[in-house]
Amino acid sequence: MRKVVFSSRSSAVDWNARLVTGAAVAGTTRLTTEDGGAKDVGGATLAAAALRAGLIDEYAIVTRPVLVGAARRSSRRWTTGST
Repeated sequence: MRKVVFSSRSSAVDWNARLVTGAAVAGTTRLTTEDGGAKDVGGATLAAAALRAGLIDEYAIVTRPVLVGAARRSSRRWTTGST
């Protein structure tokens, strides 16, 4: 899938991406009229702008597992240096 990067700071993108500068909503609207295909939006800021502009037709909530918590200590004490 070809990627479109919206940025006001970056000037270079990967080989499979296109850089769009300026207003994200105007750029998204222009991309939609150009090819009319479905788009995936990543990033909270861009998604919020698209939501406010009424550009989102369908939501797909994606979750990823994350490990949270403290590590379990070993019964052996580890030291640095000579023993």
